[in-house]
Amino acid sequence: MASSIPEQTRTVDPYASYNSNVVNQLTGIVTRGSNGLDIDNALQVIPDSTSVLDHVVVLPGIIYKDDMLIEITSQFRVDFTDPSHYVSPPANPFTSETGIYYVCLEYTYVKSRPAPQAHIKILLPSQTGTYQIGGFPSLFFLKAVEVLVIGQIANLYDYDPDETTVKREYIRNYATTEVFLPTFNVARDQSRLVYVSQEDQYYFGYSTGWGAIGAVGTGGISFSADTSSFEIGDLVYVNGSGLLSKAIGPNEISSADGVVTIVGNPGIIQTAGKIPVMKIESSVTVAVGDLLYLSNSDTGTATNVRTSQFVGRCTSIIDSTSVEALFVRGESKSSGSAVSRYGVLDGTSWVSAGLFVTQDIDVSAFGGLVIPTLWNTSSYMIQPANYEYVSSSVFRIYMPSGFSENLNYLLVGPAL
Repeated sequence: MASSIPEQTRTVDPYASYNSNVVNQLTGIVTRGSNGLDIDNALQVIPDSTSVLDHVVVLPGIIYKDDMLIEITSQFRVDFTDPSHYVSPPANPFTSETGIYYVCLEYTYVKSRPAPQAHIKILLPSQTGTYQIGGFPSLFFLKAVEVLVIGQIANLYDYDPDETTVKREYIRNYATTEVFLPTFNVARDQSRLVYVSQEDQYYFGYSTGWGAIGAVGTGGISFSADTSSFEIGDLVYVNGSGLLSKAIGPNEISSADGVVTIVGNPGIIQTAGKIPVMKIESSVTVAVGDLLYLSNSDTGTATNVRTSQFVGRCTSIIDSTSVEALFVRGESKSSGSAVSRYGVLDGTSWVSAGLFVTQDIDVSAFGGLVIPTLWNTSSYMIQPANYEYVSSSVFRIYMPSGFSENLNYLLVGPAL
């Protein structure tokens, strides 16, 4: 059996010196009485590349446990098939339980000789509920390991997917890391800077609550939302239900509010700045420097053909379906300045279409929906049987079959 004790150093061991209590009180100035990891990647747990199904590796780092500063100085392999690596050693480990296992650091500050050492231990899925209600005070959570098939590690998480209050905890310095954004407490969090690892986002504690600073590494402004049903690079908008939908023109209601940069729940939508991936309308070829617009035909994408909403400029080509871009949320032209056009539908130009006759009007100068008004040569208002956009530049008028009069028309709508 392998040892569960990683290579380590500790500030001053109990009874190695009677000064240990004093040193731990100094450590408490940093910890404020809480247990926590020093930085984001301290004692991070990663897959073991040589035995990915039943081993993980704990990386070096510093942890504060019971006001003892413990530094794990070397990588440590955890064997899920070795009974010595479990809190309660089973006879045949890793052969009977699926679910969420916990990898933990075990340490308790006790006046004893020899001085206690930190161990790396595993909790079985059947034991994690006891941990959640404080039943293992000697343990500190490092990683949740998901096992879907007996004997095979499937996924690693910084938190328990079934109980997110169980997560990696960090020392609450005023610039610190959290897996999830904590509930705001003004006495604790005002002026605190927090990096939320699950959102890849910074927050600052104001007197009234948290304020998002922006997505890390993107140089822009962003907000978090459920993006799990989208892909990176999708242009999206916030719909009437407060949820996200893929953006499409020319209607203002569905104009783009931002671009998905992180998929998940929560994920990240960037609303300004440099976008690492923006999807491009199929069959459109974009060049560096091209101005980009929201597509009127392919949801969630941009085009270099001018449409109702400007969304930025291409800065780099990724492939035929996506680019790097500067995103700017231009206002949809459907709410822009109104223009009008007067014309005549020639009575000899009606085209038969079953129960109707039709004529088309060029509306390429308009940037959105138009409102038609029609009247005959006797100046009587005429209500068409129907009308529709055939394309972004063609507006079709329907009249009953057999209709053959001249009609005057007036179109009013936003300028392109």
